[in-house]
Amino acid sequence: MHGRMPVILEEDAYDAWLSGDAQADEAKALLLDNQLDSNLQFHRISRAVNNSRYEGTDVKKPVVNPL
Repeated sequence: MHGRMPVILEEDAYDAWLSGDAQADEAKALLLDNQLDSNLQFHRISRAVNNSRYEGTDVKKPVVNPL
């Protein structure tokens, strides 16, 4: 996780967020009212995902035993 994480919203909030018209309080309300955090799942993945030369398709699979 880092400061460049994308904003993850309900689909019906996309246009309002991307328009850039929302003032600070409105933008905060969009984030709080339309977030999908409870639907997200996190798991370790292969370090190969960061290698631009890797051409496999299995890097998104969870790493079961990373050691």
